[in-house]
Amino acid sequence: LRKLEEFLDTACRAAEDEARRRGKARTVRTYDRDVSIYDVAAELEQDCVDLMAINTAIHDFFLIPRATPIQVFAP
Repeated sequence: LRKLEEFLDTACRAAEDEARRRGKARTVRTYDRDVSIYDVAAELEQDCVDLMAINTAIHDFFLIPRATPIQVFAP
């Protein structure tokens, strides 16, 4: 489990660095139901690893409580 956490941390940092280099604009979304980062990524057709990287305040990407602000890339 620790190796998985280390891998995700590394992937998230790399994605955030890439997003900074590309200068992608961001916006915030909220949902009226519990969601996962994978639900958000699928709905918006965005990469879930990139979304994890810019949402460092979210501790559980499998269960994001309703009304939690989630940063996403602007269309």
